[in-house]
Amino acid sequence: MVFGNGNSYFSKPLSIKNMDTFERELEQLINKFSKEDDSNTPDFLLAEYLNNCLINYGIIVSRRDEWYSNKPETDEEIDL
Repeated sequence: MVFGNGNSYFSKPLSIKNMDTFERELEQLINKFSKEDDSNTPDFLLAEYLNNCLINYGIIVSRRDEWYSNKPETDEEIDL
């Protein structure tokens, strides 16, 4: 999946078809266990929210990895 400035944040992006399938199955799982009852929120909205959480987590992990790979080495001794 491609976000924002065109950078891909996933090594194996889900196709739209797979994304839809994942969200539908997540929706069914939420419904099966009546997890929508606690918040009185439709299962399809909860599935969409959780899927977006996973997408955003993938983005932030990639950005964290980029940050650490560009971080200067701190092992060297600094003269004060």
